[in-house]
Amino acid sequence: MKKGIALISVVMIVMILTLMGLAFLNMSGLENILSKRQNFYLKALNIAEAGLERALWKLTKQPNWRSGWNNISFDDGYYKVTLSDQSDGTILIISTGYCKNISKTVKATVRVSSSSSSPSISFTLGTSLGNLGDFPGSYGDIGQSFTTGSSQIKVARVEMQIKKDNPNVSDIYMTIRSGSTVGQILGTSNIIPNSQIPSGNALWISFNFDPPVLLQPNTKYYLRLSSIPPSTNPYSGAQGKIHLVYANPSYRRVGGGHTSSDIGDGLPSYDEPGFVEVSPYVYGEAYRYIGRNNNPSYPGEVLNHDFNFRIFSTSSGSVNIINWTEEPYNNF
Repeated sequence: MKKGIALISVVMIVMILTLMGLAFLNMSGLENILSKRQNFYLKALNIAEAGLERALWKLTKQPNWRSGWNNISFDDGYYKVTLSDQSDGTILIISTGYCKNISKTVKATVRVSSSSSSPSISFTLGTSLGNLGDFPGSYGDIGQSFTTGSSQIKVARVEMQIKKDNPNVSDIYMTIRSGSTVGQILGTSNIIPNSQIPSGNALWISFNFDPPVLLQPNTKYYLRLSSIPPSTNPYSGAQGKIHLVYANPSYRRVGGGHTSSDIGDGLPSYDEPGFVEVSPYVYGEAYRYIGRNNNPSYPGEVLNHDFNFRIFSTSSGSVNIINWTEEPYNNF
């Protein structure tokens, strides 16, 4: 009898110890899971902050950079960064870090001051506003050539004075080309959506290039405006018209033509054979109908007018952080 009771006691003790052991193992496994999960949370935050700090550094090198990044690998995850200009002149940076199934978003509102706000190359004598190329539409692209000075430059931004003539104008973008309006593409700008093209007064609209485009000294290059869908395809559906600010042609005497001084007022008579129209910008020309009828080698028609433009090289800047916030963690 005593031996039976002792056996039962031993069995119960073994069962209790087994249950305690299983509970301990379960707690240990749970702690391990929680520890790993906590590590994922911490890594998601670190990844998000890494993306934000990289964006801050990028803005010091390229104050006009707004492209952001998408799915950039970092540590055991990746980050996404977006930048947007705010109405008060600040920039909102949003960086989201992802690790396993955890995401963390950090935001910063910053103000960037550039050390150089003067264009490296420009032509701004134009005062007329109009549609000189039926762009966007079905007749091709428009463009403007220019010539660099005695030094290399890295173009980060090009501005042109434009407006739209109706609310349905197609989105546009710019390329910088070498050789001709249909030459090699050296850089492609961001897309300017319809919503950012003014419909009232013509404004300076920025076409940003990331990375900046390196241009050699004393060389002619070509700015070309294109649309989405393409104006070079007469059946693409490109629509609306962009009006640009431009300068009218000037006149140059090339021979012994008569002047109206012969009839008493002393002013040149520009319709006489001795005068020809010339481009007001002596270092380049304006173009229309580039690539017309899906012909990629057609350079377009040269105009004796010139479009206003401003070309800005890269410049350093300082970044002032105004506000920094964190969003709650998310599971996905």
